[in-house]
Amino acid sequence: MAELYQLAVLSTKLHLLSETAYYIAEIQPYISLLNQQSTKIFSNIKGIYSKPKNHSQQKSLHVFFESIYGNRDNQKTASTEKFFDQAIKQHTRAWQSLLTDCDLMPKVPVS
Repeated sequence: MAELYQLAVLSTKLHLLSETAYYIAEIQPYISLLNQQSTKIFSNIKGIYSKPKNHSQQKSLHVFFESIYGNRDNQKTASTEKFFDQAIKQHTRAWQSLLTDCDLMPKVPVS
């Protein structure tokens, strides 16, 4: 019975290693790229919003800006930027926890 359990654990770890390899090769670079691009986009939007505010589309721009960054007067308002950042952090913590629990967390080689 103990051998069957050990075989099941080994099978699970091998499957997780396969999934981890896919995550590292495919998913992680994509998430990293999304994060880099979103930083640039959010920065550009802030730059646009900081320009003089006396044009015909200012109201629309303000509504759009609040949808991205939340209402500056009400810090409890959800924002796309915060939601995206929290989702990436949550995703990273979940993978780190899973890999740690399975003793598969990559380790930095000691020189």
